[in-house]
Amino acid sequence: MRDFIIQHLSHVVALLTILSRLADIGTTYLVTPKLALEANSIVRRLGWKYAMVTVLAGLVPYFSIAIGIVILSASFFVASSNAGRILTAKALGEDELVRLHQRIILAAPPRLGWLYFIMPAFLFSIPGWVLLFFYPNPEEWAFYFAEGIIVYAFAIAFWSAVRYRRIRKDSNPTAPPISSP
Repeated sequence: MRDFIIQHLSHVVALLTILSRLADIGTTYLVTPKLALEANSIVRRLGWKYAMVTVLAGLVPYFSIAIGIVILSASFFVASSNAGRILTAKALGEDELVRLHQRIILAAPPRLGWLYFIMPAFLFSIPGWVLLFFYPNPEEWAFYFAEGIIVYAFAIAFWSAVRYRRIRKDSNPTAPPISSP
């Protein structure tokens, strides 16, 4: 089986990359069908048709298996993160979850808010940097999985910061803080 996979590696990585993009899109849809919670401003602006076009990233392994591995790793991490939010989104509904996020962000002092939004990306990146330390050679596949972890961490940091800034800017700064239970 391993020999078959190695002989057809570009096809296998392409299939996994397509699955990773579909998992990202599917879990995003389950959390935020109106894209109100989508952190990526490009996807929010261009909508579901654009999101579906990103499935074409599955063709990248035919040009570079290494970049395909980076894409599939990062996309599966995004899908996993989204999947962890599905139950909350379904229980509260998208509009209520948006309001809850706004209330949480506005209740925290800005410096702490930035710190708490960036911290997950920093912590998530550490295994990627460790993996990169032990596999610094681009001839080894672990190198590209490490890059996928790091790319995902940077995406978390970037899009979280964009979303945090947008919510703080667009929301009512006089909104009441969240009351404790």
